Amino acid sequence: RMHQAGLAHSDLSCNNVLVDPKSGSCVVIDIDSLVVPGLYPPEVIGTGGYIAPEVLETLEYPYGDEKRNLPCASTDLHALAVLLYEYLLLRHPLSGPKVYSQDPNEDDYLSMGPRALFVEDPRDTSNRPPDLHVTIDDLGEPLKSLFLRAFVDGLHRPNERPTAMEWEKALVKTWDLLHPCENPDCAA
Repeated sequence: RMHQAGLAHSDLSCNNVLVDPKSGSCVVIDIDSLVVPGLYPPEVIGTGGYIAPEVLETLEYPYGDEKRNLPCASTDLHALAVLLYEYLLLRHPLSGPKVYSQDPNEDDYLSMGPRALFVEDPRDTSNRPPDLHVTIDDLGEPLKSLFLRAFVDGLHRPNERPTAMEWEKALVKTWDLLHPCENPDCAA
């Protein structure tokens, strides 16, 4: 609804999206940094790990420079995909074994920004952890296709990212296909 109204949160993260796993209810908090294009520019760039690569890549440009990418609805869509991946698979979609620099700060910048690579990228497995027991394949086709769009097609091309409405539809469809585990001792 927020994006449909032309607004953006600019700091979606696990700190600002609270989910009750039992009821499925969700609330977005900390909307004091809401972005209203042309009226209220972004005051924050986001939380590490959720900031879109294009925002990280242009941090060196001054705030008013037209080359600088600021948080907006398309950067929210990156953060939303990261959140959903983390909630469903309990790991970060870009944090894999690939090392880009011996300097930890530079490595973090490169792995989340200019050289970000999805850990489940089907064409480049160089960032894939060796112990992926549950993957996007296990989530079913609706979610798998959106994660591929978000982290392969749309990782460095913001216009390719799935919308929040597409995520909602895929989550509902997946929920409808779930078969609850009958084992009362099942940790999952």
